[in-house]
Amino acid sequence: PIDTATYQMFDIRPQFRYPVTLSEVMPYVVGVLLLAALVYAAILIFKRVKARKVGEQVVRVKEKPWVVALKNLDEIDQKRLWQGGMVKAYYTEVTDVLRIYLQERFSITTMERTSAEILSDISCGNVLEKAEYDRLKEILVTSDFVKFAKFNPSELQNEQALTSAQKFVNNTQER
Repeated sequence: PIDTATYQMFDIRPQFRYPVTLSEVMPYVVGVLLLAALVYAAILIFKRVKARKVGEQVVRVKEKPWVVALKNLDEIDQKRLWQGGMVKAYYTEVTDVLRIYLQERFSITTMERTSAEILSDISCGNVLEKAEYDRLKEILVTSDFVKFAKFNPSELQNEQALTSAQKFVNNTQER
């Protein structure tokens, strides 16, 4: 039995105050920093959009496909790739310029297609004259041999590839 005459009551203990640790505060700090970064990015985007609306519109004049192709062929000539032993890169760049030119000039899908598919589309559509078709075919076939069959063309063939490409572009440009 409990002796109620000598029993003493005690008050409820107060809560313990533990120190705040870095791991508890870090999510709040990161959240505030992310929020500040988002606000900063939104302000920058708003300023750029506002500046575009206020400023003059930039009008880009798209150059003609043959102008771009001839510039790129001149750059390839300046690089002197085949003289440095990079024949495959040389033919790859020449054919890439021609493919882009054909795509822009004649609206023929050329990228991601084989040379035979391109030539087939051109011959079916009667897009080119016979001489220009033969010139393009010679460039593409030689390029395929160099790129895939490890054909090593002569210096004359290397020089003719670029001049033939330039002649092709000059002869097929819009008048």
